[in-house]
Amino acid sequence: MRVAPNRLVSGEALSFFALLQGTVWGLAVLLVGLLLLSLAPPRRVYVWLTVAAATALAVGLGTLAASHATEVVQASAPFARTSLGSGLWLAWLLLGLVLADALQALRAATLARLGVATAALLPLALLLVSGAADELSIMKEYANRSDEYWGVIARHCQIVALALLFTLAVGLPLGWVTHRYARVGRAMFPLLNIVQTIPSIALFGLLMAPLAWLAGTQSRRHQRRGAGARRIGINALQLAAGGARHAGRAGAGAIGSHAGGAGFGLYPRAIVLAGAGAAGAARGVEWRAHRQHSSGGPGRGDSADWCRRPG
Repeated sequence: MRVAPNRLVSGEALSFFALLQGTVWGLAVLLVGLLLLSLAPPRRVYVWLTVAAATALAVGLGTLAASHATEVVQASAPFARTSLGSGLWLAWLLLGLVLADALQALRAATLARLGVATAALLPLALLLVSGAADELSIMKEYANRSDEYWGVIARHCQIVALALLFTLAVGLPLGWVTHRYARVGRAMFPLLNIVQTIPSIALFGLLMAPLAWLAGTQSRRHQRRGAGARRIGINALQLAAGGARHAGRAGAGAIGSHAGGAGFGLYPRAIVLAGAGAAGAARGVEWRAHRQHSSGGPGRGDSADWCRRPG
């Protein structure tokens, strides 16, 4: 965990061993027992003891974090923040892997797996619902921004659902075709392997030209058909692709000038120039929006104002 006097400073890290007092020693005993059980022969009784120890340790770590956060606030530090450190998150991840491996070794039924999951997650959920963990930093941030939280969650789920929808719309037909026709599969898999090995930044660079063309096409359609396209986010697409287009123009020259004999790659100077092009595109978009607002709307005279925008 990490304890800070307020939310503006990073605070100091607090290890598990610094909290070894009173009932916390029970968690240390569970940890040692879990390590010893990992060396025991793979008998069913030992595996079930591993499940019990990992479950109790996961719940105990959450309870320890919540109780320590409450103690820090009560000790004349009302603005103190206690955040969950990376070590605690990694410990929960490792305990989850231990439980999954143990249940797999036991070949446990679905009902038994659900029972173990309930035994591990239900006490942690009760900590959150009962208010015992309200002094944790993450819970304080939620209390301060609860009005925005669920809206952001809904927006995130919407973005993920749309991405999944388009992925399934393309992936399922391709998967069926490659499974049904062996020739198509032999031609498709090398192409998919190439795409999979391309880094995300390089793939974005390759998509600059299609995005720029799409931005120009949608911009002309938007001007002819009115503001109806706003509902599907065309404005955001135009701004993003327009910035990519200007950044691509600025960065392409630098990339090409440095790519001789070294393959197609990004260099620091290319990145700087691409960033300058993106900044220039943003200034141009802001200037054009200002001119259109002051003149009452877009018109033929905007092109001159666009060319005279300040650099």
